Amino acid sequence: MGGPNTNFLKKYKLDEKSHPVHWLNAILQMFPNNNLEDIKNIDVTTDGKTKSSVSKYTAYTNRKASFENAGEPGQIYVGKWKDFTMREIAIILGHTLLTASILHPDFPRDVTPVMTQDQRKQPHCLEFGENTKLHH
Repeated sequence: MGGPNTNFLKKYKLDEKSHPVHWLNAILQMFPNNNLEDIKNIDVTTDGKTKSSVSKYTAYTNRKASFENAGEPGQIYVGKWKDFTMREIAIILGHTLLTASILHPDFPRDVTPVMTQDQRKQPHCLEFGENTKLHH
């Protein structure tokens, strides 16, 4: 009872030493072909082939902004709008997931992040990029 799904861990090659990005990629894949789940178990569009991914979320977000004329004269962000990149969408979604999990009442309050000295020296992963400054 309880514990991790060992099939999921094996499928995505995850263990206690896996980098947090690998854990996130197992849940939130960059491209549909990174999604290793069987389509019959996750087919929300009922077309038998569509798997969610950051690339699809990015395309949808940018298409929606285009439909709303973002950046066009008389609209919001005139001359400033640029399409989101997949990296920006992934960061925003990851940040949202992390925030939601931390705010959940069952989240352990004594959790401390574990980072190596090398990871601390790298640029911070939550640098949203130029375009996201327009969206806050």
